[in-house]
Amino acid sequence: TRMTSILSNMFRAILISRLRQKRLRLRQQRDQQQPGEPAAREQGSSNPPGGPEFPRAGCSAPDSDEEVSMKCLKEYTGHRNARTMIKEACFWGSKFVMSGSDCGHIFVWDKGTGEHVMMLEADRRVVNCVQPHPTLPMFASSGIDYDVKFWAPVAPEPGFDEAEALKDLRQANEDTPESMDSTDPPDS
Repeated sequence: TRMTSILSNMFRAILISRLRQKRLRLRQQRDQQQPGEPAAREQGSSNPPGGPEFPRAGCSAPDSDEEVSMKCLKEYTGHRNARTMIKEACFWGSKFVMSGSDCGHIFVWDKGTGEHVMMLEADRRVVNCVQPHPTLPMFASSGIDYDVKFWAPVAPEPGFDEAEALKDLRQANEDTPESMDSTDPPDS
């Protein structure tokens, strides 16, 4: 999906920067390595020392040391982040960006315009984390309260009005018998 593509590009740029830093550390360790010592490994690597090198599942980056620069494309304002240091923003579908706030609300902005479109009361104190469901139109939030809340859109009214449907059905059944037997379209 488009959201996955955008996130992949963003994470690729971050990974390239972090991998470049790790390569520099590994090069420095190799330069300091004494003859006969095992080769330095990246911490947490699943590759055996001296064995074949296998890429980690799920992420990869080019083998070049190409510089990657980033610039801010859009700012979404209005929420507070002063009490706690753990906040994150996330995409909700292709049209919205969401973030928690120190005021206890979830802020939702239009991704394209940056306009604040919704504010949900989600916690008595602070909302630190908002995560969308990967496939359904729902998300989870958590904060300082002792719970995780699940959110989903609901229709303001029931989508099916039985009384209105019965009225329409009665009206349709009151047609004249000759119009019911005819296969010709009605006159306009």
